[in-house]
Amino acid sequence: MPQTSTYPCVYVLDGELQGIGVFNSSNNKVITSNGEIAYSSDSAPPDAIAVTPDNALAYFAYSDNSSSTPAYFLEAIDTLTNTLSSNVAPTRLSAQPYQIAISPDGSQAWVMETAPPSSVSLSNFIEVIDLQGSAAPNRIDAGANEQLISVAFSPDGVYAYVASDCLVGSATPHPCVHKYRANSNPAQLVSETRVAGGVFDSHAAIAVSSDGTYLIRSVSDIKERLGLAFINTVTNVETDAYAGTIGAASENGIAIAPSGKIFLAAPNLFSSQRQTNIFEFDLSSLSYVGTIAAGTDPNALTITADGNTVYVIADTVYAVDTGTGSVTATVDAATSPVGIAAMPSIEPGIVTQPADQTIEYGQTATLSAAASGTPPLAYQWYQGASGNTNTPVPNATGSSFTTPPLTVTTNYWVRVNNVVANGAAASRTAAVTVKPLTRPSITQQPGSTMVANGTPATLSVTATGTPPLSYQWYTGNSGNTANLVQGATESSLVVTPAVTTSYWVRVTNTAGQADSNTATVAVNSPPTCTLAMQGTETSKFMTNYTVRAAANCTDPQGSPTTVTVAWSDQRAVSTGSGPVFDPTHTYSSPSQTCNGGPALPCLYDIQVSAIDQLGLSVNLSYPTEVITASLIPPVFSGQSSTFTVYLASPSKHPPEQVQFVCTTATEPDGTVVQASSIGISCSSIPPVVTLSRAAVPVTLQVTTIGKAAAQIHRGTSQLLVALCLPGCIALLFVFRRRRIWVCVLFLCLSPFLEDCGGGFKVPPAQPSNATPAGNYQLTIVDQAVDPNEDGFVQLSLIVPIDVSETQ
Repeated sequence: MPQTSTYPCVYVLDGELQGIGVFNSSNNKVITSNGEIAYSSDSAPPDAIAVTPDNALAYFAYSDNSSSTPAYFLEAIDTLTNTLSSNVAPTRLSAQPYQIAISPDGSQAWVMETAPPSSVSLSNFIEVIDLQGSAAPNRIDAGANEQLISVAFSPDGVYAYVASDCLVGSATPHPCVHKYRANSNPAQLVSETRVAGGVFDSHAAIAVSSDGTYLIRSVSDIKERLGLAFINTVTNVETDAYAGTIGAASENGIAIAPSGKIFLAAPNLFSSQRQTNIFEFDLSSLSYVGTIAAGTDPNALTITADGNTVYVIADTVYAVDTGTGSVTATVDAATSPVGIAAMPSIEPGIVTQPADQTIEYGQTATLSAAASGTPPLAYQWYQGASGNTNTPVPNATGSSFTTPPLTVTTNYWVRVNNVVANGAAASRTAAVTVKPLTRPSITQQPGSTMVANGTPATLSVTATGTPPLSYQWYTGNSGNTANLVQGATESSLVVTPAVTTSYWVRVTNTAGQADSNTATVAVNSPPTCTLAMQGTETSKFMTNYTVRAAANCTDPQGSPTTVTVAWSDQRAVSTGSGPVFDPTHTYSSPSQTCNGGPALPCLYDIQVSAIDQLGLSVNLSYPTEVITASLIPPVFSGQSSTFTVYLASPSKHPPEQVQFVCTTATEPDGTVVQASSIGISCSSIPPVVTLSRAAVPVTLQVTTIGKAAAQIHRGTSQLLVALCLPGCIALLFVFRRRRIWVCVLFLCLSPFLEDCGGGFKVPPAQPSNATPAGNYQLTIVDQAVDPNEDGFVQLSLIVPIDVSETQ
């Protein structure tokens, strides 16, 4: 057994010495004292043997021929001592046994028996023995002219399958399988199934795959080839696989390895020495693999629980490596071996030990172990040192176990059991060390930061201390809990304050609390800019087109700004320092059709940008049109001048309704003044104009203040004045007195000018705020009628105008 040096054991029946030999399958060493285990009668050769699933008992059957009336018995060997069991009394059998099959739970032994020659019936039968002694043996007989040959159980022990010859669907016997419900008393026949692939043969072995999917029966075909019939236990679909070697159906047992390799032994009928052939099949492909030669006259085989070695009884015991398919040893465990059985189960063994762990105060730990052995494996965890079973952990019956929250260092271990009797495996002791309880301590403070308005900021804190640590953020100075930040319960906080705000965090556990420093999120806004486009020249915009961009860029943080003006003509930009920057720029002569419309000035999309030392920036667009002097009629002070240009909206969502006004005027000496301060006003005709993406004609009017009462238009008025002047000049020679010549000139000119069509009437006196004469450059802008116009972009026009003083 597991706690002895003899485990695992293989039991060999000796037909000559009428005893049982035992050897250790791990080293093939014979371990029975005096070479044999003796039993009740010295004249009773053993007939069959099987080991219980828990490896605790080896049941063997024998025939006692010491009297004229043979007797047949079933006895047990205690595998712990390898002596006859004192706890199991011999059970008398009805006839000569030749096979024993023990149910998976170890409660029943199905003994295949053959009727003695003196019996009326020569049919084999099964005697079911209750190994727990609670029920009398019961017998299972075959039908008339049928033969029961060998038996195997399903893995769950619910069914027993018996290889047989039967008359199902035929008047002559053929290979069959009887299916019995084994967990009823007496066992009930469920079905009889004919094996299609074989021919009648009174020798057969049977087995069931470890998952219960396939029933496997040895068969031979009409060509006398040895094979296996694989019958699906769910669908009853049969698949046959035959070896190329001629041989009778084997009755020496079928061995199935966990890997799916299948072995059975049979003699070569065409060998004079009846050479033993070990036939190998594959369960996964349901096919024949090959043949291994081992001795002569085979009569039994078994396989170790790990599937690594098949032992075949021929003239001696041969050990065959299932991996290489070669004979690795012979074992002299019996003088004349006639039967063999290996322990069917593997004891548990700890493969991976539970590891020591260190946890925080009040935390849990998960311990794990891995074990090997015949499944199912049962786990039980205990508190304390390994081997101490006084304190089992409730419900801790898996390979892993999570402790309750611990406040002191605690030891645990696990015990693993399976079907093997006395085969429990104990793990090492795993210590779960609990750290002492400690208060929170902040190891990394949240840091102050600066962000642009609308940009999120992340504040983080790092703290140590006994988990779990709880976090709560606040606004204000550290320690002031009046302003809790809702939902801010993590070690990091993401905020987007509208104004500069201070934050701090409190870290708490069961031992106490720690407050962080105050962290300030400074909110910075980008610079703001305004731009006024102005003329600069004293000329009439006839040869030089120079404008000024009067930029005013301020930074809310008081940071110096760098201001850049891009003039939109693919020439160098102008760069300077804020807040006030007023560079000038000269354009080439504007084309009056550069935007595709008649008399349409050029549009320059002037860009002003400013960036502060924090990297915050602003960029604005100021579309500006430069008007040539040829478009604007000159006026006398007090007159209005009208002109028409084609304009399109630069805004994001045209169309839009706008009004036009004058903002500034550049005087002849270059001084920039408000247009209204020198009596100049601007408007459109009509007063409200609709601008869209497509250019439309817009009539603009510039009005001055003065004594001229009429508007002078280009054309006839000038011509008529010129025609009238000679007559007046002639009169000057007549009236040459110094004090009256001006009046005479005026009286002379007055009727002519009135009669010359559209002149002007001389007002009685010059207004005090009359527009001074000179060449001006006006800045005219449009204004949205709706102050809430979305995406409105203002349009600027630089307009030259010549104002003359009346005489």
